[in-house]
Parts: sequence; C-alpha cells; structure tokens
Amino acid sequence: MLLIPRGAGIAEAGDGSTFTLDGEGTELKATRGDVGSISVNNSPIRFALTGGMTFNITNKAQVNAYQNNPGTNTFGIRMFGSDNAINVESGAEFNVYNNSVPGVAKKGSFTDLPGGQGIFYGGGTAKSVSEFNLKGKDSQVLIDAKNGPAIQSNVTGLKVDVEDGTSFVARGRMDGDAIFYSKQDLVFKMGVPRYFDFMIYSNTPKAKSIDNLFTADATSIFTHGPVPLSVWDNNSDVLASPTKSWKYVGATYSGKGPFSVATPSTTGPSTDDFVDFMNSNAGLTKVRRMTANTSPAKVTSPDLPPTNADKYIWIKALIPAENNVTREAYDGEVFADVKVTMPDGTIKTFNGTSIQHADYYEYADNTIMNGAIKITGNNGDFIPTGTKIEVTRLWRSDPDPNDQGAIISEPQDILYPVTTVIDKTPPAPAKLVNDGDDLPPSTKSVSGYDGEPGATVSWQLIHNNQVTNGPTTTTVQADGTWKLDGISGLDVGDQLRFIMTDAAGNSNPNTETVYHDATFAPATTLSIEGHLKMRVPLSIDFGNKVNVDRNNIPMQKYTGELSVTDTRHDLAWQITLSAQWGDLGTSDLPLYYGNDQGQSIPISNQPALIYAKAQPQVDENPFVISQDWTTSTRSTTDVPKGPYLKNDRDYRLGHHQGTLEWTLTNSLT
Repeated sequence: MLLIPRGAGIAEAGDGSTFTLDGEGTELKATRGDVGSISVNNSPIRFALTGGMTFNITNKAQVNAYQNNPGTNTFGIRMFGSDNAINVESGAEFNVYNNSVPGVAKKGSFTDLPGGQGIFYGGGTAKSVSEFNLKGKDSQVLIDAKNGPAIQSNVTGLKVDVEDGTSFVARGRMDGDAIFYSKQDLVFKMGVPRYFDFMIYSNTPKAKSIDNLFTADATSIFTHGPVPLSVWDNNSDVLASPTKSWKYVGATYSGKGPFSVATPSTTGPSTDDFVDFMNSNAGLTKVRRMTANTSPAKVTSPDLPPTNADKYIWIKALIPAENNVTREAYDGEVFADVKVTMPDGTIKTFNGTSIQHADYYEYADNTIMNGAIKITGNNGDFIPTGTKIEVTRLWRSDPDPNDQGAIISEPQDILYPVTTVIDKTPPAPAKLVNDGDDLPPSTKSVSGYDGEPGATVSWQLIHNNQVTNGPTTTTVQADGTWKLDGISGLDVGDQLRFIMTDAAGNSNPNTETVYHDATFAPATTLSIEGHLKMRVPLSIDFGNKVNVDRNNIPMQKYTGELSVTDTRHDLAWQITLSAQWGDLGTSDLPLYYGNDQGQSIPISNQPALIYAKAQPQVDENPFVISQDWTTSTRSTTDVPKGPYLKNDRDYRLGHHQGTLEWTLTNSLT
C-alpha cells in the first residue's frame, strides 16, 4: 500500500513502457492526500511525458486507487500522450475512487484545470486513440468520481471494449457534460456483461438538461448485447426505481454528443417499446442512468423464520451487482415459485414477485427490507404454525421462466432452506369468571375459562404505576379452565394484570401491539375497587287464589334471589322495600316481610327497612347475604323473610300484581 501526501505515488514514463500487476493475491492500494498547493497533474498513479504506455491488471490481481485531495481538484489515474491503454483482464479487479472537490472539467488541452476525473487521458494527437479494455469472465471495474467524469479523453479519441461476463460500474458528476467524454471518436463496444451501471452522480433531478452519460463526436457509437436493461430519465431519482425497464434488448447508439439515435440489435417483445421510448426521448439524450444485470438472482434464508402472525411469505431476494456486492431487487424483477406444505399435509404452490419498497418487518427492529419477493396466498389468512415453505424455482427479468429473456437461477443460488413457520402469536387475553370489570381488594384467587390449554397464567400487581410480578402461576387445563391462587397485597386503586403465555413463550403484551400482519390484544387488566352490589328476585307469584299453610301464610313462588355483596372495607349499608304499583301492599292485600327476629314488617308504598348492616371489620372477607327464593313450598316452621301475604282476612280471588322497589343505600340512616 502506498500513502502519498503529495505528488504521484507511482509515475511511469517512456514510449512503449508497461506496468503490470499479475496473479491472484497481487494487490496495489495507492491513496493520495493533500498538503498545501501541489501540481494538478499528480495522481495516485501517473503515466507521464511520452504516450504509448500500458497499464495491465491481470489474472485476479487487484488495484485500488484513492484520490482524497480536498485542496486541489485532480485525477484518479492520469495517462498523458497518444496510444495509451488500460487493460483489466482474466478476473482482475480495478477500482478508482476520486473524492476531489467539485470543479469544472475542461475540454481543451491537458494543462487546463482538471475536474476530478476518475481516469484522465490527456494530451496526445487528435488522430490517436486511448484505450480502456475490460476482458475475461468475472473481471470487474468500478470508477467512482464524486465531482468529475468517470473517464475523459480531452485530445485523443477513446476506445472502450467490454467483454461478456464482466462487471463495469462508472459514476461521475460532470455539470454541463458527461461522465464518458471523448474529444474525438468514442467507440464503446460492450457485449453481454455480468453487470454494468453508468450513472450521473446525483439522486435529484439534474439541474441542466445537457448533463448526459456520453459526450463524443458525430461518428461515435455505443453498443451492448441483449441484456435486461433499465434506464432513468432526467426527471428521476437515480436511487429509486427505474423510469423504464426492458427484459431483453441489445442496441447500438449513435449520433453526435449523447447518442441521439438508438437502434435495437435484437428482436423480441421488448423491441418496439424500446424504440418508442428512445424516439420520444432523443435516444440517450435524456438518460442519466442505465444499468443491466445478467447475473442470476439469489435468495437467502430469513433472519428468523416466518411466523403465524404473517399473512404473506417474504423471500429476501439479492441481485449480484458491483464488486461482489448485492443490491435490492427492483419492482417486478425477480420471480419465485414456492411450495407450501400445510400442517395437515396439504401442498399448495404459489408464485410471487419482488417489490422494491415493501414494508417487511424483520421481527424485533421493524426494519424495511426492500426488494423482497412477496408471496400472497392462503386466502388472506394467517399462515398456520408448522407450515413448511420451500423455494422451488427462482428467475428474473421476465414473468415467464420459459421466455428468452428470463435468467434462471441455479440450485446453488437458492439459499433459502425448507423453512418452518414458527409460533409468535400470544394466546387470547384471559377470560375471568367474574361478572364485573373490577375486583375487590380482598381477592385471593381468580378463575378463568376458554383459555389455551397448556398456557401459563401469571399475574402482575400495578401499584402507583410500579409493576410487580406476582409469585404464583397456574396452567390452563385441557377444557380451557384455570384457577390462580396466591394473590395478595391488593388495595383500592391498584390494577391486576393477568398474562397468558403459551408453550412457545409468547405472552400477551401490556398494550395493543401490531406485529407483522397481526394486532395482538393487550393482557386483561382489572381495577381493584370496593363495591356494593345487590340482586333482587325477578318475580313473585302469589297464585290465582289464596292457598294458606298451617301458619296462614299463602304459598308463593319466587324466581331469583335477594343477595348483597360488599367488597369495601369499612362502610355500612341498608335495604328498604316498598310496593309502588298494583294491589299489593294495600288494605285489601296487605304485604309483609319477616325480619331476623321473626317479626312481620308491613310493606306499603313507603320504604320499610328490612335489613341493616353496620360497619364490618376492616380487611374481612367480602360480606354476602343471600336468600334463595326459587321455591314454591315451605315447611310449617319456616317463616319466610321474603314478601308474603298473610291471611288476616278473606282475600279477593284473582291474579294479584304489583311492583316492588328494593333500595340499597351505602350508609345507615
């Protein structure tokens, strides 16, 4: 590695001289910085004075040249004179990075101020030709000029030859001109490379309409073989999806300057559309990026398997691109057949295509994975746990894998193993055998139903916004029921949260949570509140005539019960009863209620006190009274407390009706 603060790192001079790096493991890295004012002609690697020089990188050798020069805007690689050549062959790798400050690349003599070129062919004669050759399968070139053209020849003509199976990336910024510039003829012949990407270095619509990829004289040409081609016009964000793509087209581009004429050299369904687009946009005049990739797509295993919270199957698609790295797939670029084996053994086959900007949740971090293949199936339902997913075929560039433009992936490209859907969905929130929306502070245990068999039930106490895990748990039985004991430490104003956790470790979230395609309901949380509740009989039937027992008390039938539940610590209450409508409780039909002392309390339209509860002991269990009156017979010794008609006189025959009003007051009067 050479680190050059000023001047050229390597300088070659002499007509016919050659500088060669050859063989796997041979690597040259030259980095040039800046100290003060220095010659603009210096660069990390400089070929000077004579012309007729050759730079060879062959047989898997590697060269990396870095121009980091904020003070003087100069070159990445400089070759002076006529008939110079750079040859990258036989699997070699050649990378040039020019990070110089913005400048204006001149079209005149080599003494003009340079503009941050990646490779600069300066001087020579107008009748001579400078060459750049990329040959041999897997040979690759990357020229990255942040503020200048990628390749510029400012006196000589320029010949660029790119063979099949290579990778050629060129990016530059050349305000008012092009990233490939030749003063004379530009003869740029490219076969069917593994990958190429030519781009004006900006991700916003270009400011000047004359910015182009190519600038040369009227007799110049650019050709490429049949490739899946994509282009971006001058109103596009070059980092977003292409303006236009063709699945299979080869072409020759000609005409002065930026190649205003485009003639397809292949036939097929893309040809007519390609011609129409090029005619409407004056060839490459309005194109600011073009790329093609004939590499087969690859798919890799997911970071974590798909889940039963997914309605779709997402397959991470990778496109081999520049310098052995990958890029995301574009919309509709990659296709896959997927075999899905359901838990019951049913086999289904689905087809999907890549989506460049798709919301794909990679579990914990909810990041977006662009370019994934989306498989839509299962009738929009969630994919069951245990489903097995297998990618059986993968291809790109054409929806029909049998089309001539389809690029079929080999088995070694399908790095997505048979994958099983895992359980990430928590059980349904706890259902409690409790008819209210709160619990008393005296609660010691709770029971539930309709739970997921085998799930664990735990609890948390929330007191003053502090959460404490309860020390006890229980397990849901096969019939869905459960009982959780050991609850303690509750106070009015607290909350009790019940958490269901399945065998896979999935628990109810504290709040409603969106996960993949599902929304998980929060854990059941009840407030700890003291309450006073009463139930009363729904109906009392005295019959159509008076039937009396040996105590002269008519037999009656009750439906329901009188019950009071008090879960408060230290408050009193009382019950009153009155007859508010009908003929009950009148002088003709006197109504009574029996108290604890066996006394008969008359019931009229004025409330009568029938029960009073003084202040109970603090922290005692919930106080409950209950009288079950669902009966139609009584013993001779039972004096019912419930409302009854006493046979003090002869009663009218008939069906007697009325409304009884029970009042529960939370204090004594």
